[in-house]
Amino acid sequence: VHGDTKVQLGTVKLASVAAWASIVALSVRQLGRGLVAARTDEARALRIFHEWSKEALSRAGLTVRVIALDSNFKERESPHVFDRRPERAALFVHLNQQTLLAPVLYGVTLPRVRMIVNIEYAALPFLGWLSVATSATVIARQWPSQAKAALRRVQTALRDGVSYGMSIEGRRSPDGALSPFKKGAAVLAIAAGVDVVPFMTFGELARWPRGQWRISPGHIDVVLFPPISTAGMTYADRDALTARLRAIAEDALRARTTQPPGDSMLD
Repeated sequence: VHGDTKVQLGTVKLASVAAWASIVALSVRQLGRGLVAARTDEARALRIFHEWSKEALSRAGLTVRVIALDSNFKERESPHVFDRRPERAALFVHLNQQTLLAPVLYGVTLPRVRMIVNIEYAALPFLGWLSVATSATVIARQWPSQAKAALRRVQTALRDGVSYGMSIEGRRSPDGALSPFKKGAAVLAIAAGVDVVPFMTFGELARWPRGQWRISPGHIDVVLFPPISTAGMTYADRDALTARLRAIAEDALRARTTQPPGDSMLD
């Protein structure tokens, strides 16, 4: 039995190495295409990132379901919405980033949006490089003048009808618990006068635990919450909006841990 276990573990490791090698090969090819497209055709660059994200998740053995909640917080069936542009610009805010897979999930499940990423993520081989090559905006928090200038450009683009996606947490969660929420997302949405669309991912950390290189095949849910209008809000409302987003995340996590087996995710 001990020998069989070793063989099984060896097979799993070999499969994981093969999956990563396949993803890297795919990434090299798509990186070049993305760099070329980003200079001339942003829509095509976003499409390339979408295609890469979809294929990378598939090669890692991951399946993704999108759940959109209506205004009563009831589930409604939702296909992957990449090909749909929002009726008006919105800021899509991830409430519980857990792994480096998060921006890859954005590329598969969200409408065509540009991403906002920190410089640490942008520097990651392939994952970060592809994000930057396909129109992501990079924020260097260590360089305040750069960060402010980049966010001013994002604010202008939002006002001009371009949607963005970002994480509200200051860092990835090591254990699935919520990290502290930063006010930047609220400030940005209020200043640009756009809706905030909160969303969460479930199953992400179980597939790729912190500190491990191996991604376990399995399923991830992406839940889109109803949009929150910022109409009439001012800078003074940033704390209240951030607290509202925090409450949504806490309620969703609480519902998930208390639901009976087989029940709907958030009913």
